[in-house]
Amino acid sequence: MDALGTGLHFLIGAPLYEDIKPFYPIMTKTLYKPSLALDIYVICIWIGVFGIVYYFWTTRLNDLQKTEK
Repeated sequence: MDALGTGLHFLIGAPLYEDIKPFYPIMTKTLYKPSLALDIYVICIWIGVFGIVYYFWTTRLNDLQKTEK
C-alpha cells in the first residue's frame, strides 16, 4: 500500500511542480502542466470528501456489528 500511495502522490504532484523530474537523469519535464492545477485540486478535494464519508460509514458499520453480538 505504501508504494501505491507514494506512486499516486508522485503522479498527482508531477504536473504541479517544476522541480519534479520523473525520468532523472533525463532532464525533460514531460509531466509538468501547471494548467492542470485546478483540476488536480478539485480531484483531491473529492477524494478527501469520499475518504471522510467512507471512514464514518465503516465506523458506523463496526459499531452496529459490535452491538449485535
